Amino acid sequence: MPVSKVYMTTEEFFAALEQKANKPINRLLRPFRRAHHWLLHEAWWDMRAFYQRGRRGWADQDAASLDYYVARITWEMLEAQAKNLVSFPGEDADFPEGQSLEAWHTYLRRLAMPFQDYVASYPHFAENESYRQMIEGMRKVYDHYGYLWD
Repeated sequence: MPVSKVYMTTEEFFAALEQKANKPINRLLRPFRRAHHWLLHEAWWDMRAFYQRGRRGWADQDAASLDYYVARITWEMLEAQAKNLVSFPGEDADFPEGQSLEAWHTYLRRLAMPFQDYVASYPHFAENESYRQMIEGMRKVYDHYGYLWD
């Protein structure tokens, strides 16, 4: 009585897989399977993140790399404030008195540069000298935090 084979060797498994993949119907359906994978997995996560950002201001994937997220948002917002000519330091701010609005916006752009460098060289930023500049920039943002308004 012939004994049926219950298992396959690794070589047999990969040979069968390759044979199945080369069938004309599977070659025809391959783009649709890729689109299906994209819709179910990648697009779903993008839509989920979009919803979460709209609902609570941040997404789960932002919390996974908080340093990058905070640096990117800080850089973009400082640039937007300088571009849109909003905010000005108050009297108790650590900013030289008598300075013009243009000087303040130039200061904001200069403050945004280390954050931009961090985003550009992520994730190898801690090896650069600019890391210390970004930390100093964070302290200055903290010092002027109450004056960064519209």
